[in-house]
Amino acid sequence: VSTQSTWGGVDFIKNDCMFGGNYVPDEIRAQSESITNLYSTTGHLIVYSLSPGDTNGALSGAEEDQARQIFPLVNLYRVTGDDWDRWSDVAVHFDVAANFADAGLIGEPGLLGGSSWPDLDMLPFGWISSPGSDKGPFRNTSLTPDEQRSQMTLWTIARSPLMFGGDIRHIDAFTISLLTNPEVLAVNDRSSGNHQVASSGNWRVWSAFDVSTPTMTTYVAVFNTGPAGDTYTITLAMLHLAGACNVRNLWARAD
Repeated sequence: VSTQSTWGGVDFIKNDCMFGGNYVPDEIRAQSESITNLYSTTGHLIVYSLSPGDTNGALSGAEEDQARQIFPLVNLYRVTGDDWDRWSDVAVHFDVAANFADAGLIGEPGLLGGSSWPDLDMLPFGWISSPGSDKGPFRNTSLTPDEQRSQMTLWTIARSPLMFGGDIRHIDAFTISLLTNPEVLAVNDRSSGNHQVASSGNWRVWSAFDVSTPTMTTYVAVFNTGPAGDTYTITLAMLHLAGACNVRNLWARAD
């Protein structure tokens, strides 16, 4: 805070150990005020991010109340512990993302006229290191292609910030395809009304809509978080749709 006049080249600030079990609202408020003052003085805009620090999986359950107190002061805030390339880590996020969506906390007004986003953490795709190490040994992600696509889909329809956690110098074609599909990214960029519409056993169904298209588009994401081969029936009524619908697979980019 005392050196804010030298922050002209800083575009992003992430404060660790500030949320969840390490919640320190006075420090969050002070940092937010300093960023606001800098913008008022210089016109330089800084994106402000929070992280819960050292936690394991889902947080304590108080985070939605915390988020309601601080979302106007920040632009994004982590809502789970560290996410690595284990399906058990990814699976934790389904209930957490649904809870924050139900609480109406996706895209609330944030710092300096921007929005404020629940952050589901990085996408551990491609060439990565092991937890707790930034110097290797490096390896390919342990998530299968289907698990990676499922994670990217959940992060997208929950409108989480998308942070790539791999080494961009050693990125493969499949990882590029996950991160750059324009139709999938459009869901993250401009959908609204994002929420989970059904949960049964291993199945989760989300929907959202996009009113910027010529005819209103409804996005649907269906997840089987358990073993392959299970089946689940989705009806148009579940999605508040009726009549004939044109269906497009956004990952395949095909009708």
